[in-house]
Amino acid sequence: MTHAQKERIASLRADGASYSQIAVALGISDNTIKSYGRRNRLDDTAAEAQIIPVVTSPCAQCGESMIVTKRQDKRFCSDTCRSTWWKEHPKALNRKAVYHFCCSHCGAFFDSYGNNHRKYCSRGCYAKAKTTRLVEVRS
Repeated sequence: MTHAQKERIASLRADGASYSQIAVALGISDNTIKSYGRRNRLDDTAAEAQIIPVVTSPCAQCGESMIVTKRQDKRFCSDTCRSTWWKEHPKALNRKAVYHFCCSHCGAFFDSYGNNHRKYCSRGCYAKAKTTRLVEVRS
């Protein structure tokens, strides 16, 4: 699709032409016009006419007032506030893949997130267990 065709699609769409009418006028597939329209937000004028309410809400970290214009609510005013809040509230994470184990080397109980095949509580226990196995094999 050429640049001139893209501009023509946008202007015809702004004038209220349907995707089918634009496809016939330009000699391009109907689906190509629809895809281009969706990607470039040339959707139906009725959809564009929907007014999204502007809401002000406080930031969960600093309390600063934010203007929320998207459909999804914003919780934080910036990435800095977001990362600070999550560092201060680690228990608020909804972690579903937490596994409980007993270390094969030292016998300590430990939790592992996301890895259900762990055998050792730390890298140190792994190294000690490995050296112990090597000494036993050489003996």
